[in-house]
Amino acid sequence: MEEVKRYNVRSLPRLARAVKARRLELGMTQAELALAADVSRKWIGVLENGGVDGLELARVMRVLDALDALLILETAPVETSPPPAP
Repeated sequence: MEEVKRYNVRSLPRLARAVKARRLELGMTQAELALAADVSRKWIGVLENGGVDGLELARVMRVLDALDALLILETAPVETSPPPAP
């Protein structure tokens, strides 16, 4: 069974690094990933470089599916001020 890896993706550059790392883990070329996700190789390059031109969530989801990766939304702890002293 493959080890589960987690990537903290809070920005486009982090998403770019995570997608590229996963693609390389699977031994895929950009062209192979593009074909599997039904996007262009150029678009994969834009995604992996953290670009925003043409970045659509539906395409990102197809890429993640082709990489057998999940998108999980977690809430971050909300920082609150301590209550005022009596």
